[in-house]
Amino acid sequence: MESFVPGYGPSDAKILVVGEAPGKAEINQLRPFVGPSGVEMTKMIQQAGMLRSECYITNVTGYRPQNNRITDWFYPKTKAPPESIFILGKHVHAHIAHGVGALEEVLDKLKPKVVIAFGNTPLWALTGHYGITKWRGSNLETREIAGRTYPLLATYHPAAILRRWDWRYIGVHDLRLARRLRDHGLPTIKEDFIIRPSFDTTIRCLNQLLSCADALVKSKMDLAVDIETRFRQITCVGLAWTEEKAICIPFLEIKAADKNYWRTVEEETEIVWLLRRLLTHKSVCVIGQNFSYDQQYFARRMGFIPNYKPDNFHDTMTAHHVMWAGLPKGLDFLSSFYCQETHIYWKDEGKEWNPKTHDEEQHWVYNARDCVRTYSVAMEQRETYEALNFQRTAYGSPWTIQHESHESILRAMLRGVLIDTKKKGDLWKELGDVIARLEEYINYLLGHPLNPRSPKQPSTLFYHDFGIKPVTIYDRQTGKRRRTCNADALDTIGKREVLVAPICAAINAVRSLGTFKSVCSKELDADDRMRCSYSVPGTETYRYNSSEDAFGYGTNLQNISAGDEKQERESHLYRPNLRKMFIPNPGYAIADHDLAQADARIVAWESDCPSLKEIFNDPTRDLHNEHAEIIFGKYPVEGDPNRQRAKVFVHAANYAVTARVLAAALGITVHEAEQLLDRYFGERPEVKEWHERILIELQTRRYVENVFGYRRFYFDRIEDLLKEALAWIPQSTVAIAVNLGIKRVEEELPWAEFLLQVHDSAVHQFPIGIGKEDIEASFEAIRKTMEIELPYLDPMTIPVTGGWSLNSWGECK
Repeated sequence: MESFVPGYGPSDAKILVVGEAPGKAEINQLRPFVGPSGVEMTKMIQQAGMLRSECYITNVTGYRPQNNRITDWFYPKTKAPPESIFILGKHVHAHIAHGVGALEEVLDKLKPKVVIAFGNTPLWALTGHYGITKWRGSNLETREIAGRTYPLLATYHPAAILRRWDWRYIGVHDLRLARRLRDHGLPTIKEDFIIRPSFDTTIRCLNQLLSCADALVKSKMDLAVDIETRFRQITCVGLAWTEEKAICIPFLEIKAADKNYWRTVEEETEIVWLLRRLLTHKSVCVIGQNFSYDQQYFARRMGFIPNYKPDNFHDTMTAHHVMWAGLPKGLDFLSSFYCQETHIYWKDEGKEWNPKTHDEEQHWVYNARDCVRTYSVAMEQRETYEALNFQRTAYGSPWTIQHESHESILRAMLRGVLIDTKKKGDLWKELGDVIARLEEYINYLLGHPLNPRSPKQPSTLFYHDFGIKPVTIYDRQTGKRRRTCNADALDTIGKREVLVAPICAAINAVRSLGTFKSVCSKELDADDRMRCSYSVPGTETYRYNSSEDAFGYGTNLQNISAGDEKQERESHLYRPNLRKMFIPNPGYAIADHDLAQADARIVAWESDCPSLKEIFNDPTRDLHNEHAEIIFGKYPVEGDPNRQRAKVFVHAANYAVTARVLAAALGITVHEAEQLLDRYFGERPEVKEWHERILIELQTRRYVENVFGYRRFYFDRIEDLLKEALAWIPQSTVAIAVNLGIKRVEEELPWAEFLLQVHDSAVHQFPIGIGKEDIEASFEAIRKTMEIELPYLDPMTIPVTGGWSLNSWGECK
């Protein structure tokens, strides 16, 4: 007989806590939330300012599903068994349907001040919404039950938090809203939107905003801006000037006969002209979310770029990324994080809008709502940033540095890079030939066909047919480890099993070359230029992200391979150089500048290791050769593999690698790896001391900081974070140095045009002079300007190297 776990708590409880279903511990004790997730829930509720003793605790169902998989009791429409019950838009098991009815009875009897819904199932049962990641942190109310509704807060289930510990901080943050709802009830959210405005109303509103801006002398007028797009056109522009007031100015009306919202070209022109005056006004601070997307549209569809200088510009995604680089960056998350008292999830209104089935007004209201939420987020971000008290350097605050980067990347995005179309076509064909040769090579080695792109076939080959010990990765969603044959796994297998190493390498090559081939198939703009979108709030190490541009052209330009053309062209090891299709404008040269041994230099200065600093300060000394002598006992001669092995070893050791991982990387025993680590840290004790210092910083303040004053806060378990934190410091420092170098070149050498940012390097084009000497001088000027002094107590500058070419990026020497 199945065990049933009833609810538990005081009959006059003001807080109703609802989970999904009991687990093993709950079945044994016949009480809800008494297992590990219940212990964690108690701690979280207390941390949010409430007590478990004031809560009535129950689940949607009192029965335990097999393996705790409650999703097994929800059925797709086409696979629902006859005994399933249809309720609240879903086919469910009888235990779920009956549990929903019982939950309604508890709610009606208890009449709590607030309901806390842990997980998807109670969120759905009580509101009809589904998707805890979207709806968590919202000021919700239950659906009407017995004629009443109740304030409700939904957040992650504690069991999910135990699997994704970095969610815990967000969960506690959400529960503080539950306390507020208990004490004050649901807030009144006011919205004062101008929707479907007439021409006169639009002109009057824009002129009033301009008059306010004109009247300001020392202060700024904040104006949140957002656009919606369709058919690669701007459908509407939204403006918000308070947390409640906004206007949506339409330009396309999808359901209209001629699609134009305004009656005449003259009307639309006047509106665009006023928008230009307003959004470029010296007293207006333009606020946007991921605004580089909007800027591309304004530039190419309306002929102007809204304010982008830091004093007149605030990108909410960039600001959030500066403060909390590891947290989600979407506007809905930012609203839940900064504007907790008024947040209600709304983004599905835009995703689900369809002109065939929805009113045009929903599209416009969504646009206005985006604007007021962006405005609200920005106001809270400024206070949060001040409270965090970030360090300033001679280059400015992290906030300023990141916002200044928008100007550089915007110019690069609009400029694009000229493409040799013939070379592009030749490379596409050449890559196809190389991939075909590699596939033939794999089939030759195996004696039968294999699809390298399949996620299943390589797994079956290595783990079933060959009987190799599976490589697993931790799946944060399930909290379990699962088999994988991704690129890292194949590298690991190749190091473990020498006989299958060629197959592993070939499979990885086919996969990567397929990605490169897709670059050659990307559609170009009409001017034969390839463009991309760069995102300033990119990776957590502050390298930019790159993707196709706002209009769907181009691609990620940070993964353009230089190939390996030293191999025979017919060899399966041959790799074409994709960079050769990127060419300078006529009359220009193209240059690639790269920071030399950047990460290793940062480690030397972060650890303040005198012996490492001496090597870097003496250009006659070779870092990797000297490390090979320390580690392997002999200074390597030319061609000695120990030089490369030392390079791999030191990079891993600097970031607190374990002896087991190092042994696998170098093909040695764990004991040998331990001896080598002891030998290295015996010569470089300051590096080990740096590791210990960073661990203490993580334990005491939960963040690390680089020399530019940027911080990385961590919310996961400390014991899992040391390697990640150690790597973040040099990687973020180098990325910021590169971005500052790009910005300085733009300011001091306006004739040098920034084209691409690729990890630790930057690509520029510049006009050629009379002879090679002029080209060399220009190249050298860019190189010197790219060198940024890092503000350590003992200042250090990372040398910049590189090359130039008159032909293509791939031929820079």
